[in-house]
Amino acid sequence: ITGLSLSFKKAIIKSLTIPNEEYEKMQRMGFFVKNIPRNHTLYSLIDDNVIIPYGSKQRLLRFLDNNKVNYQVIDKTCLKPILVAPKSEITLFDYQVGAVESLKDKTNGILISPTGSGKTTMALSLINEFKQKTLWLTHTKELLNQSKARAKSMYNNCIGEITEGKVNIQDLTFATVQTLNNIDLGQIKDEFGLIIVDEAHLVSGSVNKVKMFYKVLTNLNAKYRFGVTATLFEEIPKIIIGDVIYEIKREEIERINADY
Repeated sequence: ITGLSLSFKKAIIKSLTIPNEEYEKMQRMGFFVKNIPRNHTLYSLIDDNVIIPYGSKQRLLRFLDNNKVNYQVIDKTCLKPILVAPKSEITLFDYQVGAVESLKDKTNGILISPTGSGKTTMALSLINEFKQKTLWLTHTKELLNQSKARAKSMYNNCIGEITEGKVNIQDLTFATVQTLNNIDLGQIKDEFGLIIVDEAHLVSGSVNKVKMFYKVLTNLNAKYRFGVTATLFEEIPKIIIGDVIYEIKREEIERINADY
C-alpha cells in the first residue's frame, strides 16, 4: 500500500499487531520472557509502503471505503490455468456442494467444517472448479501424505512435492511450510494460481510458525487462496488467509448421515 496518510498507516499497523499469547502465558506463569516477542507483527514496511497479508485485503478495502478514501487496486496476482483430469465425476453431499459453491466466486477465505465432514474432498474439489495449478500447504509430512493420497484417488494430474528440502513442482504440488520457508520463494512466486492451506487454524501458534506461514503466503502470487479447518478461534488465520466464507454445522452432517 502506498500513498497512505500517517494516521491511516498507524491504524493499519495497529490492526496487524496481534498480542502473542505465548508471551502472555509465560509472563503470567512468571517465566523469563525477554527473548519472546510481545506481539505478532503481521506487516512489513518498505520505505513509505506498508506490506500486508493477502488475507487482509478485504478488511483494508472496507476500512478505506468506510473512511471515504479514494484508492486504486493494481492486481498483479497470478493465474496458472491447467487441464484438470478427474478420475471420475466428483460427487459431493448437499452440505458440501453449498460450501464449495460459496467459495467459487471468492478469491480467498476460510471454510470451517467439522471433523468427518470431508474437508479434504471439498478442498480438493476446488481444483476442478478453479482449474489452476495448485499448491497444497500443510505443516507436517503426515498430513501431506494423507492429502496427497486422496488427491491421487481423485485426479490423474501429475502430483509433486516440496518437502524435506526437495522441490518437485507439478500440476498439483503438496508442500510443507517448513521447506517452503527455507527456499528462495522468488524463484516460484508465479508458479501457482491456487493455494489451499490445510488445517488453517494452525497458522496461529508460536511466533516462528506464524512467521513461516506469513512469509510463504505473502511471497507467492496465486490469485486464489483458501484455508480449511474444523475449528477456528484465533484471528491470525483470518488476517493471513482471509475472512471465514462458509461454516458447515455439525447438525448438517448428522442429518445427512441419518438419511443414509
